[in-house]
Amino acid sequence: MYLFLRYIIMKLMKAIILSLLLIPLVGLSQQKEVYYANNIYKLTTANKTELKAYLKTLNKGTALTITGHTDIHGDADYNLALSERRANRVADFLKAEGFTNLSIDFKGETEIQYRTMYKNRRDSLSTSGPVKPIPPVIEEEVVEETEGPKFADLLTEDRIHLENIAFYPGTPNFLHRDPPRDLYELAEALKTHPKIKIEVAGHVCCVADEFLSEQRAKKVYEFLVGHGVPKERMTYKGYSNTQPLVPEISAENNQKNRRVEINITSRD
Repeated sequence: MYLFLRYIIMKLMKAIILSLLLIPLVGLSQQKEVYYANNIYKLTTANKTELKAYLKTLNKGTALTITGHTDIHGDADYNLALSERRANRVADFLKAEGFTNLSIDFKGETEIQYRTMYKNRRDSLSTSGPVKPIPPVIEEEVVEETEGPKFADLLTEDRIHLENIAFYPGTPNFLHRDPPRDLYELAEALKTHPKIKIEVAGHVCCVADEFLSEQRAKKVYEFLVGHGVPKERMTYKGYSNTQPLVPEISAENNQKNRRVEINITSRD
């Protein structure tokens, strides 16, 4: 009888200790990360699905802090503006879902936390509200949305601006270490439509530099050749700073004018 009572008491003590350990978990901060591709700030369908699953764990009045981040590639001012756009894009999505108690911060490249660079291209969402289990996300076949050129326009437009392809100031080097994803998609689109011929047009900002603009065009041209687009379907040319997209009144505008465009020369 004594041994039985001792066994029961020990069981009860373990249960009490376990319940006490679990109590603090109710008020812990719950964080969510939203990741982006190079130079992208638009939410993909997958991002939206994950965010909706996260929001189901929260009450509509929960206070949320959204902090935008970038990797270390590119100009610091540009990265700060990019992190702000990322945070604002998530805030717009949360407001549409009924969450309005929001605060926004943006850090640019100043808080690198991960050795793997893509994880630093993120928004961090945090709250100190009650934590509920996150329901599993049902995997669906989705088409990823991106900010960038609509390569279906190869069939209809005469000029296509490659929005996600940017360069370091004063160089023909891509703003990000790896070639932008849009270049791979452009190469595939051109191979899908073998009758289309193009001119790769390079541009610079701020001061006249025809040589640099030509080198930027050549950089894209050589990428396309290396990924299966025949040379005879393409030419490249530099236009210096003669065709700005936007007035050069800020670092962000200057970056937009350091660009490459695709001019359709023939569809026969």
